[in-house]
Amino acid sequence: MLTELHPFLEPGVIYGIGALGLALIYRYLGFPDFTVLGSIVTGGIATVFFSNLFGPFPGLGIGVLTGASLGLLTGVLRVGLNIKPILAGVISFTASISVGYLLTKGGTIAFSVEKQLLSPVFAKGDLLKLAVLAVLLCIGIAALIATRHGALLLAMTAEPRFRRCRHRYQGRVFVTTVMAGNAIVALAGGLDAINSSGASVEAHIDFLPFSLAGIFLGNAVAAWAAKVLHKYEMPIDANDPKSDSSRPGRITRAIAEMLTLKGERPKQVFFLFLFSVLGTALVVVVSRVIQAGRTERLLGFSVDPSWQYIVVASLMALFAWWSSSNEEDTE
Repeated sequence: MLTELHPFLEPGVIYGIGALGLALIYRYLGFPDFTVLGSIVTGGIATVFFSNLFGPFPGLGIGVLTGASLGLLTGVLRVGLNIKPILAGVISFTASISVGYLLTKGGTIAFSVEKQLLSPVFAKGDLLKLAVLAVLLCIGIAALIATRHGALLLAMTAEPRFRRCRHRYQGRVFVTTVMAGNAIVALAGGLDAINSSGASVEAHIDFLPFSLAGIFLGNAVAAWAAKVLHKYEMPIDANDPKSDSSRPGRITRAIAEMLTLKGERPKQVFFLFLFSVLGTALVVVVSRVIQAGRTERLLGFSVDPSWQYIVVASLMALFAWWSSSNEEDTE
């Protein structure tokens, strides 16, 4: 069964890496940034284009900068022209389409040099590289939240009654956060282009729904785990008359403290974003299995490939509901 899933695992983890960028924006700035649709496509195209000129590593770096530039454009539109964030993202995404066509000269582009990062066929070593990269990015985001910039970013999530107390740096924080998020998404686009040996302007139309579904799933799992393990978060008094067997162990308490959603401590942020990676990878694998017509071999029943996006939309609604209901219970 695992062999049947091999073609979908690497694309799933790559989308999971991209979901980290979207999750950073969605969680702390409160809107689904449509710029990511341009960043993942343009990041992939720029990676291929500049890899053919300078090599894969510089090409990937320039691809990441392309995503950051699109994020900068969205930030300037929002902060400088006071355009609504979602509309600013749509404008940036629309502009990125022309950039893609200018670089590809027709909509698609392929590598003309030997790639050194990822193999076009499944390899456990490549999957491990991607998994390590995802973990490192989660650690980086968790470390960011512990900095002064992170404190300013958390202040951006204040409730409406606290808006008058928001800091004077909110415009700067908005721009840098959108840039960082789109840079991560562009990194995923570059990795996918390397994995696929090329890039296209029409690729990745499914990134936003897949990533949002994975983010909702990750939030729901984290909230559910926090609710279930909440009773284990605090150690029990040694004088408690209950038997020792009823007392939570150190490992159980540590897991509970990491998963609790009360606050934004680095360990909590790390696991929350890691769950977003895993959730997105799962959604991608399920969708690609349906698209490839392999549900009967894997699950024992057949699903028409044309139902692929209806299934994803249903999962997104289910996970969004589950996430919101669990988070309300933890408040």
